[in-house]
Amino acid sequence: AETILAHMEHLSDNGAVPDTMPNLASYTSVVSAWGRSGGQRGAHRATQILKRLEKRYFEKRSQLNKATEAGDNKLGVRVSKEASDLRPDTTIYNVCIDAWVKSHTKDAYRRARSILNRQIAAHATGIRRCRPDVYSYTLVLHACAAFAGTMKEKRKPFRVAKATYEQLLDAGNGVAPNHVTYGIMMKACARLLPKGSHEREQFAREVFERACGEGRVGKMVVCRLREAVSAEVYKEMMGKASKNRIPSKWTRYVPEAEKRQLGRSVSTKDS
Repeated sequence: AETILAHMEHLSDNGAVPDTMPNLASYTSVVSAWGRSGGQRGAHRATQILKRLEKRYFEKRSQLNKATEAGDNKLGVRVSKEASDLRPDTTIYNVCIDAWVKSHTKDAYRRARSILNRQIAAHATGIRRCRPDVYSYTLVLHACAAFAGTMKEKRKPFRVAKATYEQLLDAGNGVAPNHVTYGIMMKACARLLPKGSHEREQFAREVFERACGEGRVGKMVVCRLREAVSAEVYKEMMGKASKNRIPSKWTRYVPEAEKRQLGRSVSTKDS
């Protein structure tokens, strides 16, 4: 797939076959293919393809600015169309972040976060269609939570996870954590912070209370809470609720299929 993409770029750049210029869908397909291949090489190649798309897009924007300044309307129309066809969107960044999640490499969390940083920077230049969504942030949390190493080494991925989570909380404009986000963040808390530590218990409590308040307590949140805190603290935080008996107000924004996995929900007054 990458070979075909490179050939399309070559034919288009040389003017031999202008209509072969690859578009966003072309690059997304190749990034996705590399991502599905797994491993470090697949994630690395996916990142390189994304960077090629960004480079070509910004080159087209520069050409458009020059055409506008020169008053060349004909060139401006053509280059504007080409830039539009190459404009990155949220999907291609998310697919690339996911490639690093699937790579299972030790620096996956750092690489995933770097792609999110690129996405945020691209959006800041005026590319509205590439605005990070809940999946962009949650995928980075996933990469952090999957980190394997010594407790000392786990401090860095936890800091990245916490910063990413807090950034999502402040994102606004309809972008906010969902039940999966809270579950993954609880997993990061359980796997990356020392067992029995005050920091671990306190952070787990904050995540759980926010998930409850927002009605986004899914199965993963409850299961990972059990791992993150002591049995005594778990019982205190759950109150009269249990894994198979969750207050309906805690799950009001959880998909119905997920609710069924949690068992019977109980009304607010019963909780």
